[in-house]
Amino acid sequence: MNQRLFLIGFLALVLLSLFYLHKKRYTLADMPYSIDSTTGGIVCQNTAKVQGVDQEQLYNRAKHFLIRNFVKGNAAIQIDDKNNGVLVGKGIIRGLMSVKTAGMDYEAPIEIRVKGDSYQYKISDMAVVNTDNGGRYDINQDIHEARENAIRQGKKAPTNIEMSQRQYEEHMMKLKPFTDLAAQLRDAMQKPNEKESL
Repeated sequence: MNQRLFLIGFLALVLLSLFYLHKKRYTLADMPYSIDSTTGGIVCQNTAKVQGVDQEQLYNRAKHFLIRNFVKGNAAIQIDDKNNGVLVGKGIIRGLMSVKTAGMDYEAPIEIRVKGDSYQYKISDMAVVNTDNGGRYDINQDIHEARENAIRQGKKAPTNIEMSQRQYEEHMMKLKPFTDLAAQLRDAMQKPNEKESL
C-alpha cells in the first residue's frame, strides 16, 4: 500500500513539473544579454575587474584574444588604440561550435575597452554565416520578427520578449556560440597569455 501511495505521489509530482515547465515563460530578464535601445538587436556585454594586473596587461590580453579568435587575425582589428584602451575587432570568428550549426562560421564585432584593472566588452550584430555560399542568419531575427508582428497587428513594438520553454531553449541554442565566445574572453582576460609568461 505504501509503495502504491509513493508511486502515485511521485507520478503526481512529475506531472506537475511537466505542467509547470510547459507553462513557464521566459522574459528578457532571463536572458544572458540585453536589447540595444537604438538598433533593437541583441548585445552581450559585461564589465569586470581583474586583480593584480594593469591596463597594459589587460590590453595585451584583449588584443591577443582578438588575434587568436578572428580568422583574419590582426587584420580583423579595426580599432587599436592602446592609449585610450580601445580595441574593436570584426570579421569571421573561428573556434565556435554548436550542434545545430556545425560547419558554419560566426561573425560579430567585438568592442573591448580597458581602463586600469577593469575591462568592458560588447558583442553585437551577431550572425551565423556560411562562407561557402554566402548565407547569413542574423541572431536578432527572432526579436525583429516579434517586433514586426506586433507593429503589423497595430500594437506597440514590445520592449520585452516572452518565450515558452521550447522557444527559450531554441533561442539559447542559436546564441550559444556567442555566449561561449564571451566566456572565452572572460577566461582569457583572467589568465596571462604566452607573451606575458615569458
